[in-house]
Amino acid sequence: MQLGHIILNTTFKKIWLAALITALVVLAIFFFANPASKWEIIANNLLGEKWYQIRMGGNQIGYMHNTVARTQDGDWQFESTSYFNVLSNNPVTTSKTLIFSQSFPHIISYANFRTIQGSTDNEIKALRAENTYNVSIRRGQEITQEEYDWQFDLRDYLTVEMWLHSQSRNNGETVVSRSLDLEKLRVTNRKFQLVSKSEEGYVIQSASPISPTKIFLNSDLQTEKLEMAGIFQIEASDIKAAKSLANITNKSDLHIPVKPRLLNPSQITQINLQTKINELDDKKIKTFIPDTLSSYQVDQEKTVNKDSFLGETLRYPINHPKIRKLSGLPSKISTKKDLDKLVAYTNSLLSYRTNYAVGSVVTALERGYGECTDFADLFTTLARSLGLAARPVYGIAYRDGGRPKFMFHAWNEVHVENQWISVDATWNQSPADSTHISLNDNEYAAILLASTTKSVEFEVTSVSYD
Repeated sequence: MQLGHIILNTTFKKIWLAALITALVVLAIFFFANPASKWEIIANNLLGEKWYQIRMGGNQIGYMHNTVARTQDGDWQFESTSYFNVLSNNPVTTSKTLIFSQSFPHIISYANFRTIQGSTDNEIKALRAENTYNVSIRRGQEITQEEYDWQFDLRDYLTVEMWLHSQSRNNGETVVSRSLDLEKLRVTNRKFQLVSKSEEGYVIQSASPISPTKIFLNSDLQTEKLEMAGIFQIEASDIKAAKSLANITNKSDLHIPVKPRLLNPSQITQINLQTKINELDDKKIKTFIPDTLSSYQVDQEKTVNKDSFLGETLRYPINHPKIRKLSGLPSKISTKKDLDKLVAYTNSLLSYRTNYAVGSVVTALERGYGECTDFADLFTTLARSLGLAARPVYGIAYRDGGRPKFMFHAWNEVHVENQWISVDATWNQSPADSTHISLNDNEYAAILLASTTKSVEFEVTSVSYD
């Protein structure tokens, strides 16, 4: 299954929410498309089209349309299109096509993945040629060509269904499924666990890089619903209901007020916050908002595996000519002092513009501006181009600007001198100050939804300085 692709950005100061929904959508493409038993029978039973609703909290924010057909050559073709609009007038459309050969061992012969958001339009096309794949990567108007040696077939695509169908399974058992991750341009492994089973069907869970996802299947292994972060759902529907979208209000300045005002925030070494919720009726959202929050600390144990944060992806074009031709890029980063230079250099390449998220590293460089997600993506790209493990971090961070508040924000972790270090290229901080507070998926979604109705605020309970 294809999981882990990250949509380019939102009109908030944060990509995370659209990424969360997109991961749910992409995971759904697999499970909604594969309901039957043995893989040959499964594939042939998929013929037809299905519609689904995408919901956030109590609002429908999008839909998904899946079609399964046989080509003129008899190959199996899986197509899926999703559309969603997340609390803003900036819809995201994703489309995906996978074609598997009718001949054993039913290798994938063609793959296409496309994301469109505003003026950002990125696409990957992969065509099998003998024993490799010719991959065309289009970022905006620029196209690069690469070659990959992927090993992926229809049986990989149907691993979970075959596992559940093959014999009686017990709660807690797991299976590893191979997935062609087009965003990361490689085949990855995903683990699924059987949560529960009954006469009505199965509940399984995926440990997604974005958020754990629960998949509800009936006794015929047909997917009824997917649920992520306790707030997002994809549910089967008819076409009329699927396209009956909510009237999403444009929220351009999402933030959380805080009292009292922080003095010299860049010198803070530790901060603790208490949350206060006002007039929030959604009990589910309330359960995901923590009572207290504290300064972000890099978890060295959980980030020990650097391999996952190296190399090129659709989002991080480390081999793109515009990256390779950048003048002023440090040739080597081996110390924290070198890291300071890379952070400052990244900061110098873009101007910050509120509500002007670009969502593409190449396009952001061309335009010379972006939001925090664009800075974080650019830093990740530059760091990886120098051989460093790097990744974005999402949460909130303190800003004043006339009124004290915490803004939804993106920054980075990078591995230097045998440790992970938090840096902020948007604000040119190396390391990032201690007002940066990371949020897990459930926390972020809940606080974000509460902030749209001004239903949450923070109170500083303690603060420490250098």
